[in-house]
Parts: sequence; structure tokens; C-alpha cells
Amino acid sequence: NLSALLTPSRRAAFLDGALRGGAHVMSLSTTAGVPHQAGGLLLPHEEEGPGRTQFFLGWCGGPPGWARLFVSLHRATHDAVWLDRLALAARAVAALVQPPTLPVLYPLPPAGTPPWSNLGQC
Repeated sequence: NLSALLTPSRRAAFLDGALRGGAHVMSLSTTAGVPHQAGGLLLPHEEEGPGRTQFFLGWCGGPPGWARLFVSLHRATHDAVWLDRLALAARAVAALVQPPTLPVLYPLPPAGTPPWSNLGQC
């Protein structure tokens, strides 16, 4: 995560790379699967193929993970657009981590387990 290098160094190359990464995340993001009234966005598990229609809500490929990128980009640039994107990520999680919309997750978690049933970030 290049964004982790932004605050201590503020080196232009790292900032440019992180900003391009943030733009790439947003270019792949979608509102499909998020209840319309909730707002929010999701990022497909893969850029192409069958993973293009799979969405995860965990730290690695879901809103909690890329929200950290948005926070880092806001800290580095002070651009409020990254806070807006952070809010969209949070809204997606809030809207989808409650039944009956939870089945949007693929693969479906075993009954009675949380949607990100693991001990790590990924």
C-alpha cells in the first residue's frame, strides 16, 4: 500500500502512485448491489472475468481495506473528495452487513458465521 509512505516522506513519486491507485480503485467501483437509499460503493473482487461480479466486504478487497487508502490520501492531500469516498465505503458496509441483503456476498459464508470469518486482514 503506497499510501502508507505518504505521511512520513511526502515524496512526489509515492504520492503520484497512491493517487493513481486511488483513481484506479474508483474506476472499478460500482454501486450495484448496494441498496439505492443507502448510497455507497463496492469494488469487484477481480478486474475481469467471473470475479467482476463478486464483492467482498473484508479488509483485503472490501470497503474497510480501501477506506484506509482513502484516509491516507486525504491526510496527504487534504482533498475532501477522499473523505467523501470514505463515507461511501462505510455506507456500503453498513447497508450490506445486515440481513436480508447479506447474500450479496459471494461465496456465501456458512450460516451463523460473520461475512469475513478469518483472523487476518486478508
